[in-house]
Amino acid sequence: MELEAIRSRTREALRSRVRDGRIAGGSCYGYRLERKSDGSGRKFTLAVVNEAEAPIVRRIYDEYLAGRGLRQIAHRLNNEGLQAPSAGRRGSGSWSSSAVRTILLNVRYRGIYLHGRIKKLRQGGTMCRIKADPRDVIETEIPEWRIVDDATWFAVQERFTTRDPQAGSATKPRAKYALTGLGRCAHCGGAIVSQRVRTFGGGEERITAYGCARHRDRGNTVCPVTVYQSKEEVEAALVDQLQTYVLRDRALAMVIGQVRAEIEAQLPQRHEDIAALEAELASVRAEQKRLARAVALSDDVPELVAELQQRSTRIQNLNAQLIAATRTPAELAALAQRVEENVRANIRSLREALATQVDLREVFQAMFPDGLTFEAARTPDGSRQIWKISGDTDLAAATEADLVSFVSRPRRGTMQTKPGVRMHLDFLALS
Repeated sequence: MELEAIRSRTREALRSRVRDGRIAGGSCYGYRLERKSDGSGRKFTLAVVNEAEAPIVRRIYDEYLAGRGLRQIAHRLNNEGLQAPSAGRRGSGSWSSSAVRTILLNVRYRGIYLHGRIKKLRQGGTMCRIKADPRDVIETEIPEWRIVDDATWFAVQERFTTRDPQAGSATKPRAKYALTGLGRCAHCGGAIVSQRVRTFGGGEERITAYGCARHRDRGNTVCPVTVYQSKEEVEAALVDQLQTYVLRDRALAMVIGQVRAEIEAQLPQRHEDIAALEAELASVRAEQKRLARAVALSDDVPELVAELQQRSTRIQNLNAQLIAATRTPAELAALAQRVEENVRANIRSLREALATQVDLREVFQAMFPDGLTFEAARTPDGSRQIWKISGDTDLAAATEADLVSFVSRPRRGTMQTKPGVRMHLDFLALS
């Protein structure tokens, strides 16, 4: 009963705050925030209509009702250089179809404030955002916030439901094509995505092609790159590059050689490592004994017990590192042999996947952990636009060649390194 009473008082306090136009959340396009103080000197934030941005909001609603699409509206706003909503450091300062959609679906523009739609929960040490129970959402009418009238707002919502039945869906679809989202446009940094376009030469047939998402969604003002190259041609060119230059016996030998070199580099300092570990272990055990005696004599037990627990944990870690450092050369050789076998098996799997073109997306993700860069180019004869693709492959990452089992660094904790066998590819997407 008391818990429910607390919730009720909290909800009523929030309602009281938002009835006065006070914000219990972040900023919103079309409004500006003003800091005020009440009679007691307590500060609060007040939202008022931004007269420079409100006409842009009304224009978006009007253009959508006039039959224009989200992307077309975004292009027009960008072409005129109109101020876009802020997206922080991750944003480009331009309009996108998603920004237009957000404005068209925001009930705040008809003078309704919804608070508490998203709830934060800590799960497994991570803060998660989930949808709140509708009964916990606070809805308050604030006429001073109204930018569009009810008739306009509801007409827009009706058009959304007829044009896009899943407009409110928050489920993100799984990428359908192998390179969607793995590449970035060299000009603007936008994602490379699949798009349906007409074939080169102006025919009526439509094909799936890779192009810049920012050009598609925001127009020439944001990104002038107009390359649309067929999915089949781009993917075939990348497969050819990997088969010809990367997944070869020479590259396999490089990975295995790097593994062995890393192990051999550790061998000369093994005796020093063991001596350092044993010395630190003796020191920590002595501290542990002193703390144990202090616990028996002191009144400040909780703090001493915490210190004692830290020493016990450190002793466990040092013992584990000693076991790793005292492996014989034969044991290390056996471990290296197992890694070599795993690397060979993974290379074979990658070759088979490229040959059969099954799970290409997983292969590309493994081979290019830092992604790919797509730059506008032309065919050697200059007849059409194509992509020039570049990126670094990481064979060690792709083959999961991990050295954690082999080396120890006693005074640096247990963080280990992976061997890096990187090759840079830079090619025209022509197979």
